[in-house]
Amino acid sequence: MKRANFWHKWIFSFFYFVMGCLHSVMIQLFVNLLILNGCFAVLGVLGFVC
Repeated sequence: MKRANFWHKWIFSFFYFVMGCLHSVMIQLFVNLLILNGCFAVLGVLGFVC
């Protein structure tokens, strides 16, 4: 019983760790995409104006 509890805790913490990493990576990708889109939008507007 104790061993099962130990494994359950370990898997749970590992799962949380992976989810946290994925979450931060997703935010990073999202921010990068937003920055890229912003740059392209500015370039497009500049090209349109010029």
